[in-house]
Amino acid sequence: MISKRRCTWWLALLLAVPLVAGGAVAAQSQGEEGGPRGQMGPGGRRGPVSPDDRLKHMTKDFKLTTDQQTKIKPILEAEQKRCRT
Repeated sequence: MISKRRCTWWLALLLAVPLVAGGAVAAQSQGEEGGPRGQMGPGGRRGPVSPDDRLKHMTKDFKLTTDQQTKIKPILEAEQKRCRT
């Protein structure tokens, strides 16, 4: 037979695990709000990222050469124009 104290301990443990996990997710998402890709805009959405910022992140993520950067930049600028109109 399971003692009342042991039952209470297990119940507390089962309730605490989702709370701790939820707190970790909330803390992680708060750290991303002011991230390097732009500030949060109205309604919790980020504003548009400039082609230069996108190119900088792509260069870092994909280790782009200078030649690749010069070829990609006009594409990013054209995409930004297309999205604005």
